[in-house]
Amino acid sequence: MPAMRMRAETLTIMSTPPGATVEIDGVVVGTTPYKIKYPGGYFHKPHSVFASRLQHAITVRIYKDGYTEREMKITDGPFEWTALNGQNHGRYWLIKSAEVTATLEAVTTVYHGSPRLARISAVASGSRHELPIDTLVEISSPAVVEIQSMEGRGSGFSSRKMV
Repeated sequence: MPAMRMRAETLTIMSTPPGATVEIDGVVVGTTPYKIKYPGGYFHKPHSVFASRLQHAITVRIYKDGYTEREMKITDGPFEWTALNGQNHGRYWLIKSAEVTATLEAVTTVYHGSPRLARISAVASGSRHELPIDTLVEISSPAVVEIQSMEGRGSGFSSRKMV
């Protein structure tokens, strides 16, 4: 029996600015503009039991030094594949679009302000007694940052020793 030929389709990932790193499901695969061929069944509902089916969601992360990163799920699903006779053949996902475009913003246009350093010599001098919670919060709060963007918000801290 001759092998069945499956039609491949191309997924194109682009960014502004170009030259950004592309990760697909946590694996670095190239830089933008990036093209990869997938079976047609990854873009359209499978029509037979033998068709290729995408069996997981795909997440793409695009990033470049000096710019914000973009992470996006590029698939819809899961969908149940049921044959005309009612037999269930499992779940599948579909790639939403053959073209994915991400606009990365320069970090300097997104984050404003300047970090503030606290100088604490009495506490850092080596005294080993426990501090009251309110004093500990007052001492450590300058090291905590809060970041807000259109995609969400987060916080973190500086690991630099404050002297």
